[in-house]
Amino acid sequence: MPPRLATYALRTADLSQAGRPVGTLLVEPELYTEQTSGALWWRRWSQPQWAAHLWLDLPGLHLEVDATDTLIAPGDLEAELDDWDANRFTFAGQSLTLHWRPSTELASE
Repeated sequence: MPPRLATYALRTADLSQAGRPVGTLLVEPELYTEQTSGALWWRRWSQPQWAAHLWLDLPGLHLEVDATDTLIAPGDLEAELDDWDANRFTFAGQSLTLHWRPSTELASE
């Protein structure tokens, strides 16, 4: 796993907007592949690359659903990590502030 992603692996952050709490985020690293060819009984896949699966609980944003997940694909991961380093997160066109909780032992395994 890339060291920058490992920094956030299995970590949670409280999310706020204009100083008001709106929810939480959990970062789950995962290997990502895409089907490059084939169908049904045979397939070819790309080489695995690291991505980030985000689990979100956002009751304070008053969206249609309070909880959802999203995938940060490998091509977008570096820019997203730059935002996390600056405690920024954008979801559904809304800018949020990240307040990272301390790392846990589980994240270092």
